[in-house]
Amino acid sequence: MQSQVHTQAESISSSYPQYGEAYAPGHITGFFTIHISEDPVYTGSKGAGICLEAGVTTRVTIRKSDKPEIVLLWNDMPLADSKVSKSVMQRFFGPNVKLSVLVEQRSILPLNYGYGISGASALSLALAVNKALGSPLPRVKAGEIAHLAEVENLTGLGDVSAQMVGGFEMRLLPGAPTVGRVQRLQTPEDYFIITTPVKRISTNKMISDHFAKINEKGELAMSSFMNSPTLDAFITLSRKFWESLWSLDPEIVKVLKRYESIGIKLVSLKKGLVYGLIHKDEAGSILERISQKSSQKTIPMLIYEPSFGLPIIVTRISSGGAC
Repeated sequence: MQSQVHTQAESISSSYPQYGEAYAPGHITGFFTIHISEDPVYTGSKGAGICLEAGVTTRVTIRKSDKPEIVLLWNDMPLADSKVSKSVMQRFFGPNVKLSVLVEQRSILPLNYGYGISGASALSLALAVNKALGSPLPRVKAGEIAHLAEVENLTGLGDVSAQMVGGFEMRLLPGAPTVGRVQRLQTPEDYFIITTPVKRISTNKMISDHFAKINEKGELAMSSFMNSPTLDAFITLSRKFWESLWSLDPEIVKVLKRYESIGIKLVSLKKGLVYGLIHKDEAGSILERISQKSSQKTIPMLIYEPSFGLPIIVTRISSGGAC
């Protein structure tokens, strides 16, 4: 299959650029267990999470060129550390195809806080490149390319498979979208996710430092969740899971308390972010306590409020998966 992709890439006309555009939702894992295999296709995670309407949109422009280059832009700024994206491109084009590729990615979610952005970036890129090449691969195989790029670069385990499905999900079998099993759960449409990125935390370091405890606490959380797979239970178990892994950073604790003080009843965290669940009927009053500017924006929205001290992102749970 990879040789077919390479052949398709080589057939691109030098006079006519090829374009592709795709989207992948963000993803917050509530709790999980780690599953490592000698075959990275089967490496992944089991657990539960929520996909966010705020995600990553990727546009690629591909041209034949005597000077091969890949230019990656993140919100219009050059992206220096792009190992995952380069792994995706390598799997599509191989080492010898003479192409100029411009990759433009946009998101209101920041990198390296726990929003599954490396997965969303890899997945939206794989889908966009596949479209630009005339879709030589089935959607699920493009998803596998993104998953392999994540696993090989130690930036994620289960985000891509979850992001393929979208919504409120439970990962029952680990691995790439071609072999894993993800169940989409009933997702209430009248709730928003409010979230704040607080501190950057490396996924690789987190897993290597807390591997055994993640699996121990993840098994307990998943067992409890299977008995009551609701959004309320998810938020409660998520907080218990993450608080059990390590001593929380004081800044994380401060934001958790701030969320609770403005009336958010269901509050949790993941890695370096805090998030909460708010009903749409409560959203207006809660957001006004943060910023008067919030009433002037549409969702998903990003609020910078000096009195709060950190950005606030408000988004819906995604209604679908990557496309």
